Amino acid sequence: VKEIAIADELASAAELVIGEANEGIPVAIIKGYKKYVKDEKAGAYMLNRPIKYDLFV
Repeated sequence: VKEIAIADELASAAELVIGEANEGIPVAIIKGYKKYVKDEKAGAYMLNRPIKYDLFV
């Protein structure tokens, strides 16, 4: 079972632009992402798996 954490993917891409040190770029603007759907039921809980499927336990 795989859930893609889109926000994490976008944050990782932004970090490549912003950098982790003194690059001097305080913000990144992400354009063109059109699949955003606001769902009141969506949340981080959807990424949690039952312990029997957890690979890191």
